[in-house]
Amino acid sequence: MVNGSHNDRYKDIQWFGKPYGEITVIGAGGIGSNVAFQLGRLGFTFTIFDNDTVEAANMSQLFDYGQVGIPKVIAINDTIQKFNPNCKVLSVNEMWSTEQGTTEIIFSCVDNMKTRKDLFNAWISQLDTSNNNSVFIDARLNSEDFRIFVINGLNYVQIDEYNNKWLFSDEQASEPLCTNKSTPHVGTICGSLMVSLFTNWLCRNDSLMRLLPFRIEVHIPTMTMNNEYI
Repeated sequence: MVNGSHNDRYKDIQWFGKPYGEITVIGAGGIGSNVAFQLGRLGFTFTIFDNDTVEAANMSQLFDYGQVGIPKVIAINDTIQKFNPNCKVLSVNEMWSTEQGTTEIIFSCVDNMKTRKDLFNAWISQLDTSNNNSVFIDARLNSEDFRIFVINGLNYVQIDEYNNKWLFSDEQASEPLCTNKSTPHVGTICGSLMVSLFTNWLCRNDSLMRLLPFRIEVHIPTMTMNNEYI
């Protein structure tokens, strides 16, 4: 359930008050800072991992010059608290590693394929197949386009497709994967869409179904969005 009395304004929305498991955001850069900000404003409790500090070069992300030199996870939490002081965020100023394990709900906001592979494999290894409470949401962002994947924990077709087709090596990547090349508005759109997919997922067991594609491709110059369902 979301935290903060001001969030009662959302009480008539379908996803409001839905139970959810532990949420972890991995990465606080161009994607992760926006995901964390939107989750926090909605009142969701979550943990965020990143070992970087804010630099002047990060102003395309959700930081300001007054936060330069501060760990990113602390800076984004400070920003969230200004909008929702009741939001509970655990900021971990460390690089995520397999030893730390995963939670049921993962937002993969990393900038390299090795960490993405390790994170997905760790999430798979901890899946509870007795329920439908796990989801892995991954995004890959360039300056004016991005790709998002949504993998449901009990959808083995999605798991196999993502693992076999989309977890290629950094050397095989046809596009730059580093979010340092992101633009502020596109990072905001990407992060907001990831959170929107999560709120749709919260309604997965309702009779009034919401769309939840496996893959979304967004290209800003042509204003196109393509969805794939499997």
